[in-house]
Amino acid sequence: MSTNCHLQVEEVPVDEKNNYFISDCSFNFYATDSLVGEFTSPNYPGLYPAEIICDYKLIGRANEVILLQFIEFDVESSSHACPTDGSGDYVELRACSLSDFLNIPKMRYCQTRPKEQQIIIRWNKPCLVIRFFSNPFITRKGFFASYSFQKAGNYDFFITECFTTSELCVVSLCDSP
Repeated sequence: MSTNCHLQVEEVPVDEKNNYFISDCSFNFYATDSLVGEFTSPNYPGLYPAEIICDYKLIGRANEVILLQFIEFDVESSSHACPTDGSGDYVELRACSLSDFLNIPKMRYCQTRPKEQQIIIRWNKPCLVIRFFSNPFITRKGFFASYSFQKAGNYDFFITECFTTSELCVVSLCDSP
């Protein structure tokens, strides 16, 4: 199930930092509907639009974690740091709840990744927000992602990097520890 957002609006809303965004580029994916799914940046595999913000929210049950895999990833940025100052585009992963938002580090991804270097994340909470931001300059192909909700404690993959809160781990599906 791939979701694309295409909307033409006359009056374009802005967020608190005056970033433009497509007002209906917000999607919720519930574990109660399906344990697995896919989503893409707008217009994928074509070029994504400039000046948009899209939110993809993955909502699992209390005893579930989320495995997120960016199968294809091509998001414009001149810096590996993925700055939020509008100089490049990025994908940001963040917690859903305010308490988790304050305690779990945000992760940002940008630039082009070869297919053999897929971005694979295990999120140790049942809810995750993926925000896609594009500035008014260069656009690219964007991303194609898949997700699965899994029962906490049952993993078919190896953790390769965890952060101090241990709520966010980067994982590998192929490499052994």
